[in-house]
Amino acid sequence: MTKSVFVAEPSDMGAIAAVMDKGFHSDPTVIWASSTEEDFLALHHKFVEVCARPAFELGCVHALSDFAGAAIWYPPGVGIDESELATVFKTASRPDRIEEFFQLLEACEQYRPAEPYWELELISTDPMFQGQGLGATLLEHGLAICDGEGAPVYLESSNPANLSFYRRHGFELLAEIQLPGSPKRFPMLRK
Repeated sequence: MTKSVFVAEPSDMGAIAAVMDKGFHSDPTVIWASSTEEDFLALHHKFVEVCARPAFELGCVHALSDFAGAAIWYPPGVGIDESELATVFKTASRPDRIEEFFQLLEACEQYRPAEPYWELELISTDPMFQGQGLGATLLEHGLAICDGEGAPVYLESSNPANLSFYRRHGFELLAEIQLPGSPKRFPMLRK
């Protein structure tokens, strides 16, 4: 199945969040942090919006035709607004999990490169189309931009099932981070 990659616009936010919701519905960290289906439905869509906002401004939200997949990239020096993210999570039914989620993110900070780097914040494909190379198409499109700048790429995988996918694209596993009772998080780097 061939689908082309395009730069998404803020008006595409609903479609971007929808494919991210589908792709992350069975993610171990999302399941743990959401704790209930109601939390997932209420929070994940808003989480994706917060993640995408700074990337939209820079043309760094990429999507596949028919929104079968999407990726959110941060160029060097750009990142998520953590205070906005904290506001979104205030309505969670398990605030203790959200606090632990932020602690898990903080535990990964030491693995971020010291030099300027790109970050793959989120990537997802619609589960209906998984296994057809669409994730690779999205990832390779973004990596070509990073390679053109000669910059390393950092990501934190929240699903061990995705590690081999990232390794095939040149990422090295830096660590397995886990707090008591939390799922693992996997910082990875592509030099």
